[in-house]
Amino acid sequence: MYVAGLAMPPSLGESWLWKHVDPIVAVVMTVLFFLLIIPAFREMMPYIFADTPAKFHVESFQSEISATVSNQLTS
Repeated sequence: MYVAGLAMPPSLGESWLWKHVDPIVAVVMTVLFFLLIIPAFREMMPYIFADTPAKFHVESFQSEISATVSNQLTS
């Protein structure tokens, strides 16, 4: 039996673990993915869902931008 260019004894290739290594690796990788993505998603949630501070007023921000843009256009 050859794996990754290495000769392996037939007794190793017939073991239960070696026959099921692909599904085991897939399950382990899936679990690791979820263990990493859940904390990362919690960190990014304020940016994804646009949580804004209580002091932030959209209307004043829009009026300030409009005033700045109109001043630049008239200059």
